[in-house]
Amino acid sequence: MFKYVTSLVFTPDLQYVLLVEKKRGPDFILGKWTAIGGEVEPGENLLDAATRELKEEADAEIPLYLREVALLKRGSECMLFTGLLGDDEHYAPLTDEAVELFPVDGIMAGDYHDSVADDTQVLVAMALHKIQGGKLFFSAREVP
Repeated sequence: MFKYVTSLVFTPDLQYVLLVEKKRGPDFILGKWTAIGGEVEPGENLLDAATRELKEEADAEIPLYLREVALLKRGSECMLFTGLLGDDEHYAPLTDEAVELFPVDGIMAGDYHDSVADDTQVLVAMALHKIQGGKLFFSAREVP
């Protein structure tokens, strides 16, 4: 059974992705921008956990779709979900963790490598690959 879920919510044109600045969680994501997510609670299914985390961290109620099993840094497995932010849907931080839209091209080019968690670029690539049916692509910078 998976212990973690994570979600990437994109704008409909797939140019931006919603990330959260983590103030809690594993050391490797503290103070970094990353996908919205967290631990699955006892008795909770994966989709409900991802939906809850999205509501708790970004005050967003967006339909999510199962996309991929992801292997995160330090060997943790999680279930990756994706969603699209509609024109009439909003997001806002409900905790001390900020939420913000980041340009996908900048993430994939490595422009935010100092502020975005290492796994984020890989997760964005995986999600886009599933959504677009395209090829995975990365910057010249090595992604762990």
